[in-house]
Amino acid sequence: ESANDTAAAKAAKIEEDSPEALYLKTAEAALVIPEHLRGKFPGWIIRAIDPLPLDADQKSAQIAFQADRPGRFILYAVDEFGLDNPKEPIRSLDLRIDQPPTVEFADNNEQGTARPDEIISVPVYTTDDVGLAALELQIKNFPEGKVLKTIPVEASKLGTQELGEAFQVSLAEFGLLPNEVITLRARAADERQIPGPNETWTSERMVRIHQDSLPYGFEEIAKEREEWKNQLEHLRNEVITTRAEVQELQKTVDKAATDSKPFEQDTQATPLADTQREIADKGEKLAATFANHPLFEKLAAPLKQVVADDILPAAEKTSQVPTTTDLPAKSDVLKQVVTHLNAAENSLLTIQTRHEQLSLLERDLFELQRLANRTEKLAEETEQFEERRDAAEIPEAERTPDSPTPFSADEEKQQQEMLLSQHEKLTQDLDQLIYKRPELVSAAQGALIGRLQNLLDQAGALAGQEDQLSVALTREAQRSAGKSTNPAEGTPPAATEPDSTTPVAEGTPSPAAPAETTLDNAQPAQAPSTETPATDMPPADSAEPTSPQIVESVSKAIEEQQRIALAARELALNSEAQSGKESAATKAAQLFADQAQSALQQLTTGSPDTAAESGQSAVQRGDEAAELLRKQPKSLGGPNEELAASSEKLAARQAELSTKVSEIGKSSTGRRETQQQAQQQLQKETERLTNELAQVAESFGMQPLQQDTKAQEAQESGTSAHRAQEAMLATKQSLRDNNPQLAAERASDAAMALREAGKLPAGKDSSEQGTPTPDQASSTTPPAPAKPEAGTPESGKAGEGQAEPPPPSPGGNSSVPPEGALNVAQAAQQLNKIGKKLAQSNAHGTTGQKPGEGQPNGEPQESADGEKTKSDSQREGESSQSAKAGENADGSSEVKPDDGKSPDSSRQQGKNGSGDKASDQLKQTAANMRKAMSQFGLPNGEPGKPSSAGKSDSNEESQATNQSDFGNADEARIVELENHLKGLTTRNWGELPGSLKTEILQATRKRPDGDYSQLIRRYFDEISRSQQPELPGSPAPAESGTAP
Repeated sequence: ESANDTAAAKAAKIEEDSPEALYLKTAEAALVIPEHLRGKFPGWIIRAIDPLPLDADQKSAQIAFQADRPGRFILYAVDEFGLDNPKEPIRSLDLRIDQPPTVEFADNNEQGTARPDEIISVPVYTTDDVGLAALELQIKNFPEGKVLKTIPVEASKLGTQELGEAFQVSLAEFGLLPNEVITLRARAADERQIPGPNETWTSERMVRIHQDSLPYGFEEIAKEREEWKNQLEHLRNEVITTRAEVQELQKTVDKAATDSKPFEQDTQATPLADTQREIADKGEKLAATFANHPLFEKLAAPLKQVVADDILPAAEKTSQVPTTTDLPAKSDVLKQVVTHLNAAENSLLTIQTRHEQLSLLERDLFELQRLANRTEKLAEETEQFEERRDAAEIPEAERTPDSPTPFSADEEKQQQEMLLSQHEKLTQDLDQLIYKRPELVSAAQGALIGRLQNLLDQAGALAGQEDQLSVALTREAQRSAGKSTNPAEGTPPAATEPDSTTPVAEGTPSPAAPAETTLDNAQPAQAPSTETPATDMPPADSAEPTSPQIVESVSKAIEEQQRIALAARELALNSEAQSGKESAATKAAQLFADQAQSALQQLTTGSPDTAAESGQSAVQRGDEAAELLRKQPKSLGGPNEELAASSEKLAARQAELSTKVSEIGKSSTGRRETQQQAQQQLQKETERLTNELAQVAESFGMQPLQQDTKAQEAQESGTSAHRAQEAMLATKQSLRDNNPQLAAERASDAAMALREAGKLPAGKDSSEQGTPTPDQASSTTPPAPAKPEAGTPESGKAGEGQAEPPPPSPGGNSSVPPEGALNVAQAAQQLNKIGKKLAQSNAHGTTGQKPGEGQPNGEPQESADGEKTKSDSQREGESSQSAKAGENADGSSEVKPDDGKSPDSSRQQGKNGSGDKASDQLKQTAANMRKAMSQFGLPNGEPGKPSSAGKSDSNEESQATNQSDFGNADEARIVELENHLKGLTTRNWGELPGSLKTEILQATRKRPDGDYSQLIRRYFDEISRSQQPELPGSPAPAESGTAP
């Protein structure tokens, strides 16, 4: 090509022919295409940069060009002497167009109503392919279109690809009058720089002001409930219509029989039967809708029962009419159909009435939306008040322009009085809601009673484990004394090790790990430390590893045994899903799991030698299960190589671990370290138990949950648990002193105290303890709440404002989810305590939490009459158990998780924040209200992806907080799977249709990781014809005592 042609002309010409470009950068005016490039890239666009300016070092250069198209290119340069870079690689430019963000309201409240002084929550959800730079809500008046306010999202939340925000709009600041209208719309913008950000707006939605409006957002819920009501009404009307037609047909049959004429209308029966089956299908679908909502799920079972007991039998008998030749018999069949349809109509009328009652309850509970919004607004204003008040403590020389302006004396007093007034009104309104709906208190007290019973069961389980530790220490003492006593001899009945096949009672903590904290503000247990000083151990033989090596060996052994036990349990469940509970393979797999669990229990109660023996037994069971799985007959699903291989691998791991545990058990130092760690773990669990018992006692000691008998029961159990803690400290001290006999006695004392805490008689096996279901726990009808004194900050205080409440609403407390009701009641208690903080007379003091108020380890708290509660008194000495970082309460060092924190600490901090300011506690109170709304199946006003309100999944919430510790996610999945297997059906899997069984097996074999929970759930639902029973709320998975 001619060097005289201009680069622009050539580029324009070639660009028409090809979408790809060759970027050619030269140092001279002439465009030079070297020989080796000619023909190599025919049709490529040539873009010349001429000349290419050199940097100051005269050795490098930079060039910038707009990335306007994707494609391949090379960087070719030639200098003034003709030297070039012919071996430059071909590069590729991939362009991604920055798309505009998407933004939408996360609810369906297109035309809502609100009160003029209401705080409304407007959830918005936005996404962007690169990153978000802005999200805001714009409020305008209508029809003028004047912008009243723009609320932006905090800058710290931006920069992500996904964002949900619940904008809080205080309507009072606009001075709106009834029937005035405002419009809302949201705007999102991305981070595009050239030519500028992409932005997207939502459509406008209107909010009309009404003085007596229902809470904002309830309109959509009301529409859905009206639809449900209409469906029920339509079902009943269809039953009435088809019954009338059946009655007419019966009259025709009777007339034909009377007149001795043939009956020729048999063909009318078939469409009637089809209609009745259609009614049954509609009833089933509506029942499924009810079952997915926490408040209305109690309507699902009676509606299904109407279908199963009356509508479907009516259809079956109607279809028999054409085949019944005898006219009197035909008439009798039709009479039975009418009887069934009469019963169906009456039952549907009852369900309709109950639906209306529940809809009214739901409307009242939605008032929590307003209360939560007001609580958050009060928290924000209280935080600003605290910052300005605390600013007075900052020396003037240290203040910056951004520092809050301190109050004057009058300003502070006025602001404090305003906050107190808002708090009093908020407390009054929440108390009025509770008073209006006494079933809330009944359900909440039932939930708290169940929680107390669960803690007592845990105390009994801990007593059994402490007994086993005492037995292990007694054996150690006998070894030290040179005795050769059979370990099984001399074991007290209460301390015998449980049979490996005995299932652990639901609600009791795992022997290898602490049970999850059940109260939101429970004090985290202290984490064990990372090292064990050599002085804590007796002198070791030269052949034994050093103390840190033993610590690590024991810790890893416990961790691995826990992994194996969990995996073995899942293996047994998967085998049950394939071949049924009674198959030989499932039984062998279950024995494998039981023996692995027994080894874990023995290892975590200080008996590594017996744990090794149980481990070896588990190995045999695992190999046996593998063999049976490979030989499984086709009637039970056929051979399953995947599960067999899993069983073999687990057995091999167990064999290797058992060898290591056996070596630990042969060493006196290893046994002592195992016992040290066992006692440390049990002490942590007992400390957690003590704290939670104190919290339950405190809740029972205040309105609206006040039950003096239960408060005293919780206090007494807490005192006994605290005494057990002290005995455990003495046990560890005796172990450090190399005195196993005295350590065994102290461990026995601790077990006795724990039995007292669990209300067990001396020597009673803790496994007899049971955990009541929520329905059982709620069956006790507790006293109704006292009516609050209007405008009184002390409303809700124990023993004050007693008044005769109205009678409970029909249906009692069974319709209210207990945990949601408990969150509401405890929010009322929190508000009452916060009022005392706001009323503190020290104008410049910290609005912090009073010692002992809501804190497990604080100073004694004064009750309503000014006296210290027993639960607080017992906690006075607990702070002495805390030690400096890295040490336990007794000064010893133990193994702790890798992150250096207690397993509970991060979780508790995340839930409760600092907890020492009134503003923080108000935020937590609002969060409890919103959590209760989710548990009631109501939209809670929190940001998130657009979705309809449905059944809350509290189990998922609790499991999400447990993911940080090893095994908890697996444990949660297994517990869920176990519950589902127990609750759905006892049908013999050997009788399943072959096609269904084949589909199951083919699907499961594609998933070697063993996570079959969703698959099993789906198929069990398919074959289950009975209503799924309500499962008790499973306790959160146990935590591992060692780090993964």
